[in-house]
Amino acid sequence: MPPCVFYCSGIGKTKDPDARACTHPASVLARSVDLSISGSSSQMRPTLRNAGFALPMPGHALSVRAQASPACSSRPIDISAIFRGHPLNDVTQPPAESSRHPASFLDYIKAIPQYSYPHHLPSTLMRGITRIRSPRIKNWQIRWFIRQYGVDMGEALEPDPMSYGDFNAFFTRALAPDARPAPPGEQHVASPVDGQISAFGSIDDIDGGGIVQAKGHRYGVTELLSGGALDTETFAAPFRGGQFITIYLSPKDYHRVHMPIAGRPQGIRYIPGRLFSVNPATTRVIPRLFTRNERVAMVFDTANGPLALVMVGAIFVGGIETVWAGTIMPSYRQPVSIWRYDQLRHPELVFRQGQEIARFNMGSTVILLFPPNSVHWTPSLRSGTPLRMGASIGMLA
Repeated sequence: MPPCVFYCSGIGKTKDPDARACTHPASVLARSVDLSISGSSSQMRPTLRNAGFALPMPGHALSVRAQASPACSSRPIDISAIFRGHPLNDVTQPPAESSRHPASFLDYIKAIPQYSYPHHLPSTLMRGITRIRSPRIKNWQIRWFIRQYGVDMGEALEPDPMSYGDFNAFFTRALAPDARPAPPGEQHVASPVDGQISAFGSIDDIDGGGIVQAKGHRYGVTELLSGGALDTETFAAPFRGGQFITIYLSPKDYHRVHMPIAGRPQGIRYIPGRLFSVNPATTRVIPRLFTRNERVAMVFDTANGPLALVMVGAIFVGGIETVWAGTIMPSYRQPVSIWRYDQLRHPELVFRQGQEIARFNMGSTVILLFPPNSVHWTPSLRSGTPLRMGASIGMLA
């Protein structure tokens, strides 16, 4: 079988503090890396040549081009395994359900340059642009968006797109009362958002990498919820060994977030970070994406135990706000902040299933975490399954 040869070259560094160097002995020194893969599909192994200088990954952005014979085109190559310092046949499928497709070269071309982006500046600019109230400008923005993404305004409480005061009001529009299914019942878990399932399954946090992000990428529940704060156990411990589901909201989706089951807020934690895109391509490429990005983690007390709902920010996300605490993001890189809600002081803070609790000012990702033995996912769920807010995605144990 003719070898498939891929060429990678470092094109710049980043100040990302989370960057980790590749430690694969064959890739520590490389200037122009020739990655040759040959042999049978069960014994494919990488070979790196042309030693020259250290190539950290993901601390360096990469440019990638490929030369492949026709014999190679039938099998996509998961080069993310090389960047993590592991041979291809050492990459194992995690026990949870996630996309089975490895990152493509196009995914890397889209994702790797983001290491050098000034992440918060575009989001700040987007926040201003989406709040322009000039009728001429905001109406053009709204009309373009509807055409580009095929938005169904028939579902909106206010179906006239020109009636919104600015683009952000249109983007976070309310739905008509009958646009989504009624809450499925207290024994069901309702989807909190419109979106697409990225991954779901069991949390195995023994090694700190218990949540599946995408094929070959995992992260820990502790780093997702703690952000380096001291009271990590309060937030993270109840969910070790539990269940998770990650839902991606595309630009066309409804962007309000609703309660999956009835509950009372115990606390909110704002965790600063980067603002990488969270689209599927970036999710397949950037390690620990959801623990790098700025996010808001909410923990609720429910009749079935604690529930965590994490809203992950992304590039161009102009803010995250809750219905009871107002705007949490943007916070412009302030330290980890925690808000606690005592039942005696805030008896009014009780949310029924399906009630709105928060919204994204532009889109991103929602992650739900449940304790062990508390939920059983609907058997028909698959990675890539589209969801409608309010639809049943599981049953409480």
